[in-house]
Amino acid sequence: MKSSLIMFENLNDDDIALLIKASQKLIFNSGEAIVEYGQSNKGIIIILEGQCQVMTDSGNQLDVLHAGDILGEVSYIEDRTTLAQVVSVGILSAAFIERSILDALIAREVLFSSRFYLGVARVLAYRLRLNMQVAFSEKTNIFDSASEFENELDLTHLDSLTVAGARLSYFINAMK
Repeated sequence: MKSSLIMFENLNDDDIALLIKASQKLIFNSGEAIVEYGQSNKGIIIILEGQCQVMTDSGNQLDVLHAGDILGEVSYIEDRTTLAQVVSVGILSAAFIERSILDALIAREVLFSSRFYLGVARVLAYRLRLNMQVAFSEKTNIFDSASEFENELDLTHLDSLTVAGARLSYFINAMK
């Protein structure tokens, strides 16, 4: 959920309203693929309830994602095929923003666009830092998403993360 807080920290209340209007709610059954490996990006997904596993094409689990986590932003930005498969663990509900709708929103709403791209850039920077910590730490298990990393939560941003959490909560509840 840390990545979604980073994303929602950059968006304002009007941006959240735009995302709610642009989203459709999807329900996935247990074991159902949310994202297929090697497929064209279809849009951005925000998990509302439930959890899912991120898997390599060979079946290794990379991560478990929960309510509030965002999927598809990497392949959306790159406009390339997906690098992993994401499978629902139990019933999962998600907000889906179709690529063409998000493209139109970004083209029409310049200020939203800049905040959205900054949010995605900060999410990717966060993940890069985590991966670098993993690479430099001999004792870290790359497949253990429960590992804690030094400086994972920057206390100087606590106020803005609180606002981001409120926005994320509002988004999730509005989509239910």
